Amino acid sequence: MFSKRLLERKVLHVLAHELRHFWQYYTGEHRKYHRITKGIYQKVHLLEIDAEKWAEEFLSAYVLKPRITSLSL
Repeated sequence: MFSKRLLERKVLHVLAHELRHFWQYYTGEHRKYHRITKGIYQKVHLLEIDAEKWAEEFLSAYVLKPRITSLSL
């Protein structure tokens, strides 16, 4: 069974990964992989590597920061 923290991390990872795919297609970034690959499988593989790397960078930058428990003045 997952701990709540691990489950949150996995959900955020999946969301970040899929949002990167959205960004790749929305900005046309996916087209650059067509020029450097020989086939569709290699292109998809490079897009997946990019999305996976970006999701990990997102998690390290935003999720692992200490949380502010209260903002009382």
